[in-house]
Amino acid sequence: NAARYSVHFLLQKADDDSRTLTSNDYNITFDEDGNYHFSSKFEESGSRIDAVTDKDTQTPITPLDFPGFDLVSDKARYSNGGNDTVGVTLANGCYTISPQSSGTDLFIFYSREQYPYKVYYLLYGANTTESALATYTTTDADTNDPKVVLADTDGIDPVLYSLYQTDFTATAKTIPGYTCISQNTISRETSPEASKNYIIFYYTHVQYTVQ
Repeated sequence: NAARYSVHFLLQKADDDSRTLTSNDYNITFDEDGNYHFSSKFEESGSRIDAVTDKDTQTPITPLDFPGFDLVSDKARYSNGGNDTVGVTLANGCYTISPQSSGTDLFIFYSREQYPYKVYYLLYGANTTESALATYTTTDADTNDPKVVLADTDGIDPVLYSLYQTDFTATAKTIPGYTCISQNTISRETSPEASKNYIIFYYTHVQYTVQ
């Protein structure tokens, strides 16, 4: 007997409400009409697989790769005929299912990768090449050379993380003796290239008028 099966690849969304995942977000339910439903924190990719094989045939399914996403290998689930889903284990790089004549659906989950970013507070005119930014960990604001502005974090925020294709945002610090000449709040889209994930706020010395 022929048996239909479908493989659904569910990708974590990029909106703010989807940034944190819990175990309940990996549940799959079916309504009385046999339609499946999953957490609003995921969306189905356009790479769904629909195929037919012989009933009860051991069928290995290799998860697809999606740039910017990590396979959540221990959360895959399958259902036969719209019944309650059952967990399935990844072994030798594959999930193995036995499609039934009532139809079998396999759901594979992916989370968005996290990429690091940094926020810098620099004197206007500072060198902002990649190699220079890598050296900006301390400050010497008393020299005439453009240096990192003295701040609570020694002129650089610790490494932070943002999800793939989401925006990361930073707000300028108020630093005594300096005026920020950049926008007060800056946002950037997260790139898989860590060297591109940074925000720079530029400052000048406060000018005083002697009466």
